[in-house]
This record gives sequence, structure tokens and C-alpha cells, in this order.
Amino acid sequence: PVRPTDAEAVQAFVRELSDTSRTMRFFVPVRELTPAMLARFTTPHDGSERIVVALSADEGPCRIVALAQYALDGNGTTCDLALVVADEWQGLGLGGMLLDLLVECAREAGVTSITGDVLRGNEAMLGLARASGFSIRHSPIDGTMFRVERKLGDVFDSSPRHAARDTPP
Repeated sequence: PVRPTDAEAVQAFVRELSDTSRTMRFFVPVRELTPAMLARFTTPHDGSERIVVALSADEGPCRIVALAQYALDGNGTTCDLALVVADEWQGLGLGGMLLDLLVECAREAGVTSITGDVLRGNEAMLGLARASGFSIRHSPIDGTMFRVERKLGDVFDSSPRHAARDTPP
């Protein structure tokens, strides 16, 4: 889980993302997080948000290589998700692992439906969502996005991406 003491590392992570990755995550070409955004990313509201980071110490000091979050909607049974993976870590399965973690955390919090808005050009996230059992439709926000949604079944419902692996031979 992210901590307030991670603020500098979170800001460095966002700054190191490519322009494309920052735009795909934030929907606008930000260079860095505003102080308010940084505070929100490092001080999640207890119970209504979950923010996790993935760390790597492969080359030098420990650094953030991915950030994933969900925030509960007003009714407490649905949540909105978002995630971003460092450019050099994309395509290695880290996004799928974080998405699975968010789904399980949301399920444990009593969430029944998890959604996210994805820019039309974000084929990697759309593919990940499809592979994880999310439906994809046009976003009600505007025509530049898709809405991904997954209804959360009971605790024994496994991710479609891992179903084959979990089935005995």
C-alpha cells in the first residue's frame, strides 16, 4: 500500500513515464502531479480507496514501477479503477497482477462492480481488461473513451486470465 512518505517516489515515477503513458493514465499530457493530486495518491481515504505500488530494486535503489488504485463510488458497492505501469515494465504481466489484486481487494470490501474509463488508443489496457473478464462499451463521459466493467462474483470466482492455470490437468 502507498504511504504519505512515498510522495517523492510517486512524483518521480510519474515524471519518468513517457508522455504516452502519462496521457493514457491521466487522459491529459501531465508532466507531474499537482500538490493536490500527489496528496490524493499518497494519502488514500480509509475504506473508500485502495492505492498500491509495485517496487523494484533491480537497478540501484528501490523505486516505484507501477501504481494501481480503486475508489469507491458513493453507494459503496461499485468502484472505479486505474493503473499505470512504468514503460520498461509494460508487457511483463505486472499490470495483470495489479488488476487481479485490485479486483480481490474490491471484492473483500464488498464491491459488486468495478469499472474504469480507458482512452480509445490504449490497446494494452483494453486487452488486459478483456483478458480479465471485463466487458467493454462506450463510455458515458465522451466519445474518446471506453468504459470497462466487471461484475464481481463470490470469493471463489477466479480471474478468467488464470482460470486455465487453476484447473487441474
